[in-house]
Amino acid sequence: MSIDTTNIQEQICRLKHTVNKNCPDIMERFNELKLGFQKI
Repeated sequence: MSIDTTNIQEQICRLKHTVNKNCPDIMERFNELKLGFQKI
């Protein structure tokens, strides 16, 4: 999977908005993902 890093903040914001509409408890999962990224 390739990630376009040119505008990553905007992409993350858009993803958060989409996810919040679909799945309210996603922020917990999102925080887990952030912790995973920090380990890399």
